[in-house]
Amino acid sequence: MKTMTGTQPPTPRLIIPGWGMNWEQYQTACRYLGLHPDPGLYDQIARYLLHAAASQPVPTGFARWLAARQPGKLRLGFLDLWTRLLMPSHPWRFRLNAILAVHECDPRGCREMLAQPTSRLGAWLSFFRIGSATLLNLTLGGVWLGGQACAYAILGRAQQRERAHFDGQTVLITGATRGLGLALAVRLLALGAQVVGVARAGAGLDALRCQIAEAGLQQRFRLATADISLPGAITAALAEIGVDAAHIDAAILNAGIKEEVALPGTTGTLRRVFEVNVFGAMDTAATLIPAFQTRGSGQLIFISSLGRWHGMPVSGSYNASKAALSLLVESLAMDLGESGRKAVRITSIEPGLIRTGMIMAGSLQDRLAVSAEEAAARILRCAAANRRICRFPLLFTLMTTTLACLPQGVRIKLLGRIKD
Repeated sequence: MKTMTGTQPPTPRLIIPGWGMNWEQYQTACRYLGLHPDPGLYDQIARYLLHAAASQPVPTGFARWLAARQPGKLRLGFLDLWTRLLMPSHPWRFRLNAILAVHECDPRGCREMLAQPTSRLGAWLSFFRIGSATLLNLTLGGVWLGGQACAYAILGRAQQRERAHFDGQTVLITGATRGLGLALAVRLLALGAQVVGVARAGAGLDALRCQIAEAGLQQRFRLATADISLPGAITAALAEIGVDAAHIDAAILNAGIKEEVALPGTTGTLRRVFEVNVFGAMDTAATLIPAFQTRGSGQLIFISSLGRWHGMPVSGSYNASKAALSLLVESLAMDLGESGRKAVRITSIEPGLIRTGMIMAGSLQDRLAVSAEEAAARILRCAAANRRICRFPLLFTLMTTTLACLPQGVRIKLLGRIKD
């Protein structure tokens, strides 16, 4: 059967962690069920799961741990059988049942589901295959489920700390309509937080507003329109939607742009990148810090990049802006002093590559990258642990550290070949 592993869904969907299902999970589930993945059908399934997330209880404990797994075809078989036996209301049951129901109403999906062996031998082989798969899922799946329970017992504490930290908080996120910003927003919603998203006007903002209304999340996920490169834009945007800066508990300064232009080139590109990545982030922080200090608590989470440690061909403006941001954040912590840091906790995030539609599947970049959902989880766990700096993934961090320790002339020769 032909699969659409390289196809992206037609539009980004609002996916609530623990209930929603991303495009990759949908493709895996279709392979397991013997169905052809279809972007249009996926959109219907995502909308249904969005309604389920709003009407069903949020999974907790071990059930939430399993709901967040990214299983392959074999492990999905384990989940299918064991949630059927032990957790009939688990999100994976809703996901699989939604796929079957929507594909059954589709002509091609219906044909695939009704396909039958054309001979007696084929029928016996099909019966043997189903029986063997069930036995395999009962035995190996039981071992896998036990392993997951052990992993949850060991690692679940960080998950519980993350929920305890953000539950009930109001978190502002800049650049919240796509990519990492949107992944952070929906994860915070799943953790019980209220989100104030800030983004520039455009089709992405309008589409997200519609999905928020469709899910009935208007009270928990409010959107403000602002171009943060403009001084005072954050203050005006919050006032427009009736949000007082004093009511913000934490802010994730995520908005950023990357324009690939070789240097020397137009200084307009350099200026635009710095206005968003540096001045926009610091202006937002300056808006919130007085309220944090008055209240005696608040958290700023700055999204920098591992690229800040070295130059890059055609990406010099982006890497330089992230270097400036990281140094300013470090200086901000110094300027606040020890007493100020107790009132304003600061976390600097330096991620490597984050997987987007621009990264080709199976490429070296793809193997070194992490998904936006995984990056969001790591960022919020670091923030909940009150870490001052967080770098990931490990392999990319080690590569960057090695590269940064090389003599500048060697770095220029190595990285200069990328341009060629």
